[in-house]
Amino acid sequence: MRPSVGPHAACPRCGAPADENQEYCVECGLRLPHARPAFARRAGRPWNASSSLVAVVVFLVLAGLGAAAAVLITRDDSGETFVATSPLAHPVTRETLPTPPTTTPAPTIPEPQTTAPAEPAQPEQPIEWPDRDGYTIVLQSIPTSSSRRGALETARRAIRAGLHDVGVLASSNYPSLQPGYYVVFAGVYDSSGEASGALGEAEVVGFSAYVRPVSR
Repeated sequence: MRPSVGPHAACPRCGAPADENQEYCVECGLRLPHARPAFARRAGRPWNASSSLVAVVVFLVLAGLGAAAAVLITRDDSGETFVATSPLAHPVTRETLPTPPTTTPAPTIPEPQTTAPAEPAQPEQPIEWPDRDGYTIVLQSIPTSSSRRGALETARRAIRAGLHDVGVLASSNYPSLQPGYYVVFAGVYDSSGEASGALGEAEVVGFSAYVRPVSR
């Protein structure tokens, strides 16, 4: 015997009583065969697939219109423009260009000034006796039978020792001197006293010096 259908229908599985508008059995949870969809009950007509499809299409159209309205540009009283976007739209990403690094110019290093090394002073060369009479300090007398080169070497040694106006003369050319010698002298003085005052300088550097007049 089938369960009755009506205001007090019974569940076909467990036999529990059920109301006409009850869709599921409260005892076993079975969907009752007499139940109708709530949408159909509210519309006052039986539910069918065609009406459900129309409802879905209407819902999609309304949703599309709402999304289109969400992106319209509106302007308020202050004159500012606001753009409303759909929550489904992708966020706009602004690409930030990297800031070029600040380059600090390298400090200018002045080029070192190169000073050419001073050329060594040429050693003073032995001099000739000037064309005048005077007094001098005799450093050494070398016989003319020997080479003049030895006299010049002695004169250069005296120059390196710091003596000035050093030279070589041939004693035979001067009557005030004994002939036959190369005389290595230092200084040309106007008086015997002036020459004697400079005698100690020659003796300090190792010469057995003495003062002699030189006249032509």
